[in-house]
Amino acid sequence: MLTADFDFYQSVYGGFSDEAAFNRLIKRASRICDYYCFGRIAKHGDSFTENTADNVKLAECAVFDKLIAEETQLQAHDGRVIASEGIGDKSESYVTPSAQELLTYNAQAWYQAVKPYLMETGLMYRGFEGEGDNLS
Repeated sequence: MLTADFDFYQSVYGGFSDEAAFNRLIKRASRICDYYCFGRIAKHGDSFTENTADNVKLAECAVFDKLIAEETQLQAHDGRVIASEGIGDKSESYVTPSAQELLTYNAQAWYQAVKPYLMETGLMYRGFEGEGDNLS
């Protein structure tokens, strides 16, 4: 399957994460992107134009950054997420979300990460994919 590598992440996307974290999570990011593209990346990835392939890799890098941010936040707050913040005299309150709440929140963030790169490629089209459709 078409997947961004660490060099692409640093040089083209401009990411700052370390290589070990990237290698650990990029396949998950790639699968998330393919989910929002209805399996078309895995199915047609080898035939994409260079521009579409780069957009797929950029989307994977954006999702990877979301995965790292989620992981970092959960580790920093012992599995809790910030429920509200105040500015004057800094105030924060935390909540431990259920697995379903966390998945719902994360799915929205992942979709927002994928959308700018892949919305206009045809890969996120929800309609029927016929023989004559050119999705690359």
